[in-house]
Amino acid sequence: MDATIRILGTAGLVALVLLLPGAARGQRNSCLFTLKIPTLHVFPLMRHVRGDEDMEGHRPRIDVEALIHQPKSEKGRRAKNLRLDLSVRIAEFKGDGTAFLGTRSFWISDRWLAGGSTRQIQECLAERYRDCIKAFGGNGRSEAALKARCGRAAEWRVREIFRPEAAAGNRKWTTYEKPGAKLLTSAECLSDVRGADAGKLGCRNITFRPAIKINVNFGGQKLRR
Repeated sequence: MDATIRILGTAGLVALVLLLPGAARGQRNSCLFTLKIPTLHVFPLMRHVRGDEDMEGHRPRIDVEALIHQPKSEKGRRAKNLRLDLSVRIAEFKGDGTAFLGTRSFWISDRWLAGGSTRQIQECLAERYRDCIKAFGGNGRSEAALKARCGRAAEWRVREIFRPEAAAGNRKWTTYEKPGAKLLTSAECLSDVRGADAGKLGCRNITFRPAIKINVNFGGQKLRR
């Protein structure tokens, strides 16, 4: 079973259901909210993954990844809040594959939500979990199997990877844009410098869609894995 997470375009959204007490319960198959993520930075990239420490103008590849999810603790328990994990990887296209990686994590706060709160989101997810238990609890599954499946169905997870094209020999801060983005819209990145690159590369001014409308859908027909 799976939780389907849809990113809704402005034209495709008829009405935004705010997560007010009772509003989430009125939407039996979905919870809608608007997320406004500020401009963020992943700079410098401090982890040297492989190769030497020099890109040497070999047209490095840039990967900017955004993941919004409900992470697990070391004990395997699901966190009570949502987190945005933002990572940047810059790797040499030729040569010995020199690569650097940086990751930053940001807990979703009420300041990032329009018309709702993290508490209301948690309540909505909890209700969807209970709906799953009710819908599939009478078909012979063991309690452990049912909780595991519905636990997966209650996960929040939406991901996007932005792979801008860096020109060979480009050693300047360059702004890259992503048309039609669901999350990430642009990033200003430095992918190469003269000499050793360790501690000098990364991306800043990483921007997101100004109002990300997310539908976390738990209709019975969507609960498949």
